[in-house]
Amino acid sequence: MLLGNNTVSRRIDEMSKDIEIQLVEKLKTRKFSEQMD
Repeated sequence: MLLGNNTVSRRIDEMSKDIEIQLVEKLKTRKFSEQMD
C-alpha cells in the first residue's frame, strides 16, 4: 500500500502530538524531588 507524502507527514505529526500529550500527562502525575547545590 503506497501512501502519499501528505499522509505520511500527517501521521508522523499525529504520532508526535500523541507522544507529547502522553509525556506531559505522565510528568503531571509523577512526584519529583528538587535538589539544590
